[in-house]
Amino acid sequence: MSKFQRWKPLTGLSLLVVEDNPDEQRLIAHYVERSGGGVMLECNGKSAVYTMKKMMPETDQIHAVIMDLYLPEDDGISATREMRALGYDGPIIATSSRADDDNISEWITAGCDTFLDKPVARHDLIASVVRNCCDTMLREINEKNQQQEF
Repeated sequence: MSKFQRWKPLTGLSLLVVEDNPDEQRLIAHYVERSGGGVMLECNGKSAVYTMKKMMPETDQIHAVIMDLYLPEDDGISATREMRALGYDGPIIATSSRADDDNISEWITAGCDTFLDKPVARHDLIASVVRNCCDTMLREINEKNQQQEF
């Protein structure tokens, strides 16, 4: 076994997975857990926003959100807007099997950081989470450094 097979890039991270398809939900949870991450599961936008509200103001307990965009009881776009309005500034990674350029533009405008086509491949999901969490961390470090300069 190589050192990279043992590497668990999501160790210490907790993800909120919002997916209404039970098979997709299990698959994404499996990918995250196998990569060392923790998972909270929700099956609709309304319950995802409720979970986020419960964790406020400690949103650092959720390091990233994997958001299906076509959900019952508040779609992913509405849920994303509500999470951003609550002050969540971590990555929100949109997923869908029904995407086109207009949809993706709308999702990014709503506050999603990036988009993954379904079915989501494990390496694409993990790479996207790592990249977006690193971007968030670097942004926070830069903001702190700028505040200290004044």
